[in-house]
Amino acid sequence: PLPNSLLHQNILRRTRHTSVRSPGATLEKASNTILLVCVTRKLAEAQRTLLEEHGHRVLVAGDLRELGRISRDTYLTCAILGEDIGDSMKHAIATQLSEHFAAIPILEEYIVAPVLPDAEHILAEQPAALLAAIDDLLLPHGQRYTAYLEKKARILRERVREARETAKYITGQSRQTRSYLKREREQKKQNEKHRA
Repeated sequence: PLPNSLLHQNILRRTRHTSVRSPGATLEKASNTILLVCVTRKLAEAQRTLLEEHGHRVLVAGDLRELGRISRDTYLTCAILGEDIGDSMKHAIATQLSEHFAAIPILEEYIVAPVLPDAEHILAEQPAALLAAIDDLLLPHGQRYTAYLEKKARILRERVREARETAKYITGQSRQTRSYLKREREQKKQNEKHRA
């Protein structure tokens, strides 16, 4: 049995992970690794602190090189693109993320208008909205979570279809190559018979 102080700490840690939207529903947020992409260090630290205070593990990338390193070494639950990132950079980041992770949920913060059509969007500089959007995206009862699962399933089905088409093409090419080699061997044997 745990001593009272350890038991109390364990209960506090578990209740801290309870969702505000649905009493009783819990999520071990510590298992969620969120990628935060921000150019401005001050913004990155403020958002990182906010997310970590709410139990999330946060990795920060400031450019595509850091993003590539993180993507290779870590499984990411979702990505947040800060408002300080330019439009073309947001597209490049979304492309790189989709290459490493099938349909990773992306939460785009914006000031004027969102840029990424396939991302979830929230108005910048609203910490409560950011936390609510993350919960909605990561908790199984969230609308964004359901939409994300549907999107991921659609993308995975498309990748399976492409893989099947590629396998079918490779099989066809392999048959053609074997057939060609067989004809070449037979032609070579006939040529040798005629010479003899």
